[in-house]
Amino acid sequence: SSGINAEYGVLGFLAYLSPSDTAVSWRVVVCLMVVSIMCTISMVCLVKCKNHLSQQSSANLSYSDVVLLLLGRKWSIVLDLTVIAFQFGAVVIYFVFVSENLTPYFSKLSPETARWAWMLFITPLYIGLSWIRSMKYIGVISFFAELSILGGI
Repeated sequence: SSGINAEYGVLGFLAYLSPSDTAVSWRVVVCLMVVSIMCTISMVCLVKCKNHLSQQSSANLSYSDVVLLLLGRKWSIVLDLTVIAFQFGAVVIYFVFVSENLTPYFSKLSPETARWAWMLFITPLYIGLSWIRSMKYIGVISFFAELSILGGI
């Protein structure tokens, strides 16, 4: 075992579609390619619409504003709710993923620490990082994080 828990998100999706633990089936590749192409086409279309509408008006439009202008209030609300649900789900999955992988790593130091304790421990870090609005402030930290990832591999 590599020590990485792959039950969440896209990794879990791949494991679900694979016929065995070691082989990736053609269904996985085709499914991910179709989803990737659909997402790319949708994002390119949305960006083109945003750029076109931004040229017509001097206001800086958000993607919710673009959907509001093109499809109406109902779809703008649907977009906002979808983004909120996706972000919430991504955060929950990331919290579980990190706590699942920290628990075995630090179990020798503190065997009685539960997974929920790791979630509570990393919450202030995530909240602090969420207040940073510009990537230029965390560029150096991100560089060292990438080096540590490469060192771990």
